[in-house]
Amino acid sequence: MISVIVPCKNRIDKLTLCINSIYEALNYTFGDDKDNYEIIIVNDHSDLGFREAVLKIFPELIIIDSDGIGPGYARNYGIKNSKGKYIFFTDSDCVVSKEWISEGIRILDESGALVVQGVPWLFQKNENVYMGEQEEKLYKTMFSTYLYDDNRTKMTDSRNLLLNRDITKILGEEVFSEKMAKATAESRVFGTRCLNNNIEIIFDLDLKIYHEDSKDIESVCRQKYRHGSGRIEIWKETPSFDYLEERYFTNPIKYGNDVDYILPSHFGFLLGYFQTLGDKEKYSNFIKFAEEVFKKYDKKISDYKILNEMIDEYGNK
Repeated sequence: MISVIVPCKNRIDKLTLCINSIYEALNYTFGDDKDNYEIIIVNDHSDLGFREAVLKIFPELIIIDSDGIGPGYARNYGIKNSKGKYIFFTDSDCVVSKEWISEGIRILDESGALVVQGVPWLFQKNENVYMGEQEEKLYKTMFSTYLYDDNRTKMTDSRNLLLNRDITKILGEEVFSEKMAKATAESRVFGTRCLNNNIEIIFDLDLKIYHEDSKDIESVCRQKYRHGSGRIEIWKETPSFDYLEERYFTNPIKYGNDVDYILPSHFGFLLGYFQTLGDKEKYSNFIKFAEEVFKKYDKKISDYKILNEMIDEYGNK
């Protein structure tokens, strides 16, 4: 038996697309035999009426209400309340490929792995094609640096993540970090814990999901800010500005991303880290560093309205 777990907070329209794609993948794999799987929606404190609205569309779904806070807790709660030997995770704003389940079972069976990471960088490219193309190109560039030995990775992303239940024998019940109330970097922390416990993470290109496109550059920057704030859990020491410039600005632009996408989005990401760090001197030095980086591309931070808003909203706290 397998368990498909989808944490969700509101977003019923997106969840509907996600669940329909999961059913297509399950039907492709198991046909009419429903004894081989369960789909669990972990309700992460959605608005009143969420359960009733979802069950009206999908009356056979299992919906459990998370009694903790945040996506990490919701995923752990889903594992705790699931029955499957294999656990498939995706996010409510993703759709999965028809072969996602069948390929996942094959890889888990053949490899005996505790963790399998599927392709996390594909986007739907139907809401905002430009945003989808830019983020797909960026994510592939960034994620690829963690790949080694052809089919191993040092990083995980829970939007397309498969686990063998036996991983709880090593990591315990808190598989994912429960320290963060919002989606930030809990899946990255999980990947680090795997490596620290000598758990190999298998990567496979045949496991495909498609993430929702971002609406606009403002939503991208704010999402990146949340992810950047989660780097507090991962970066034990503040990386050098030379490293940050190469990784977050020079390389993505070198490999084809637009300057007007990379500069604001990765400024937002690093702003999240340096603001959360709470060190005024390091924050001030970061702003000076960013100004110099933007200058190299004949740009200014003030050229981007969203960045000025975020500095006022976050940076001076």
